[in-house]
Amino acid sequence: MQTNSPMQAKSFRENLRSELDCQLEGWQRQFPKEETLRIDLHCHDKNSDIPDELWGRILRLPETWLEPLDLVRCLKQNAADVLTVTNHNNARSCWALQDAGHDIIPAAEFSCHFPDFNTGVHILTYGFSPEQEEKLKVLRKDAYRFLQYTAEHQIPTSLAHPLYVYSQLKNPQKKLYEVFALVFQSFEVLNGQRDSWQNLVTSAWVESLDEETLAIYAKRHGIRTEDFCAHKQKFLSGGSDDHFGLFAGSCGTLLHVPDLANKKKKHSLSFLALESLRSGSYRPFGNYSEEEKLTVAFLDYFCQVALNMEDPGLFRMFLHRGTLNDKLMCLLIGNGMQELRRHSYTMKFLKAVHEALGGKKPGLFLQLSVKKEYRPFLNMLHQIAGSRKNGAEAFLDVLRNCLPKMFHDINHIVADRIEQRTIAALSKNKIEDLASGQWIKQVEVPSHLRALFDASASSNTPSHDISHIDLAEALDHLSFPVLAASILGGAAFASFNTLFKARPLVNTMTKNLGRFEHPRRALWISDTLFDKNGVSSVLQSNLERIRELDLPIDFMVCSNDLQS
Repeated sequence: MQTNSPMQAKSFRENLRSELDCQLEGWQRQFPKEETLRIDLHCHDKNSDIPDELWGRILRLPETWLEPLDLVRCLKQNAADVLTVTNHNNARSCWALQDAGHDIIPAAEFSCHFPDFNTGVHILTYGFSPEQEEKLKVLRKDAYRFLQYTAEHQIPTSLAHPLYVYSQLKNPQKKLYEVFALVFQSFEVLNGQRDSWQNLVTSAWVESLDEETLAIYAKRHGIRTEDFCAHKQKFLSGGSDDHFGLFAGSCGTLLHVPDLANKKKKHSLSFLALESLRSGSYRPFGNYSEEEKLTVAFLDYFCQVALNMEDPGLFRMFLHRGTLNDKLMCLLIGNGMQELRRHSYTMKFLKAVHEALGGKKPGLFLQLSVKKEYRPFLNMLHQIAGSRKNGAEAFLDVLRNCLPKMFHDINHIVADRIEQRTIAALSKNKIEDLASGQWIKQVEVPSHLRALFDASASSNTPSHDISHIDLAEALDHLSFPVLAASILGGAAFASFNTLFKARPLVNTMTKNLGRFEHPRRALWISDTLFDKNGVSSVLQSNLERIRELDLPIDFMVCSNDLQS
């Protein structure tokens, strides 16, 4: 790939990293280290068993299979001082851990609805009782009543990932965010599963909400902000949004507790943490990230779906809420996953990937039984598993290198095998026959579809002009690399799709804020840049001029001679 200015292309992300590092350092300096507690205010375990996403409900898939104690272990490994678990619409894990003797803040991530905007949001909620939890479950159908209740009973809340809402509108209305500014006291401005650009935009938006701006919004919408918020200023929180025990505790919130050393002799850390949440004495902590954390989360999720998914039932799927298109897509996914489970080699690979992400290296038996061409993948899984003990940053660094290489190498295997089989198929036919038009008869596909998958059916075909295609054998030859590549590629696609859903909203916000606007660039794709013809001469002249003027245009070139 040829670009006119590599440094210019990188500058936007480098500036984001610099800006976030500066913010994090500034937040950390606000509190003395000896008076600070670390908590991850947004994490999940297996009791997040009913997802908000329609397809997950149709397929009867939980958001995770992570055991509560495994989550606790991950939080402590990443130096969390105080524990909480924010499962969707329930605090079952918190109550169970309390009964087991753990000091933990009861919490949940409630899915709430703004009826006037027909929009759903996730509200992180802390420090309620079992009786209050039941009341909150009822009130969550109306976010206004929910937030009035939490304000009245001094139950701290925070709007999770504010730029990711469940709306029928492709680009949520500006007035929706004006209402958010009035009814929410705290906002999650550092979410570990979102890229740093979205987090920085969210933070800049919250910081722009001064008293004058809020007064204008209150008059415009007829909302008394004091009915929902105990403080005039807005607060900033952070959480990993971890579902699989991979990054829990590596991103979260710093709580300021004055005279901590003496206070913790008299009170539990969960009590002191709740006091800080009520007073607003907290700031986010974390690190820079792009799409890699979400990609790894999807990869682990897809592996676990393949390992754990049960048949959701055909009648149940088609009687479920949702459009026919949703149900057909779920039927395809369900059948794809069930088919995937029939391939033992692929299942062993997915299990090894899941275990490596959890810090467990591939076993000796797998190492001895794997084919030679797949051994480099085991070496990469060894690296991934070994990096877990070195902390979240080291883990991410290894993943950034290993996962793209793994996907690249698997695709090379697929391409090589297709090429080998194509050459082998062509070698069975005389070149002169192919040139004379006989190739049509040679590659004709039988109308009896079973013949594609059944060699015996193909051999009984009466016409000798129809090729004996054994599609089942061909697919079996490609099954592992194709399925493995699909899982790896699917995780990356799902990550980018999730992140870029909010792109129009983020673009609108950056324009209004006048900060963090994404540069506009053009990509020129060519497979003739260095050929010897008129088109390539013009393209080369254009490239020289683009470099000379340092224009925001990149060239992506397909070539047998250039290095990638």
